[in-house]
Amino acid sequence: MQKQKLCLCGAIITYEANIFNGQEIFEPLQCDDCTDRINAEYQSAEQKRKYDEHIAKWEAICPPLYRDTDTKRLIPALRILAEGWYSGQDGKGLGLAGNTGIAKTRTAFLILKRFHFSGQRVAAMSAIKFSKLCADQFADDYRIKNDAREKLAALLTASLILIDDVGKEKMTERVTTEMFNLVEERTANFRPIIWTTNLDAGQLKHAFNDQTKSDPIVRRLREFSDIPKL
Repeated sequence: MQKQKLCLCGAIITYEANIFNGQEIFEPLQCDDCTDRINAEYQSAEQKRKYDEHIAKWEAICPPLYRDTDTKRLIPALRILAEGWYSGQDGKGLGLAGNTGIAKTRTAFLILKRFHFSGQRVAAMSAIKFSKLCADQFADDYRIKNDAREKLAALLTASLILIDDVGKEKMTERVTTEMFNLVEERTANFRPIIWTTNLDAGQLKHAFNDQTKSDPIVRRLREFSDIPKL
């Protein structure tokens, strides 16, 4: 049985009534044009919500200082990396080694940003913060301990991570062991690492407390990283 009703927009809706046990069910709420408009508005709002979530997550990862870097101000070698570097199936990361002040960290965050907004899970941490978390994971305070363990675990599983200023942290035996485990776990599973340092290979080896682990750490980083000349 066909029926008609008036949509809120003023259009007449003609539809086939569905009767069950003497009562009409599934009565249309609005005309097709209004349904399409409402769906479009919902999709637009949902897209904005997801984008806002992405922005909020990115701002939790990237410090304010590095959020608005102009790639045109980077040296050519770093600009190319910022705009186009990707890790292949071999899981190779990227090592940015060179003098301070040439925007290694800015470049690394620009790369992370591309990965983040393409839908991949990324994480970033300074080597000094990594060192602190290595100690905090054994803290008496449950909240501090739990937060440290969660952040260290995220470094193991994220699609791409940044460890900034490697060698600048205090390399205790615990920190060296955690760094060794991090590098081994990620390289073994083809998960790339972006790392920056102001040290050369020799200085980096001697920065670690345990020399039996320093050679494997540096060897793995070099073997599983593109290291451009800067």
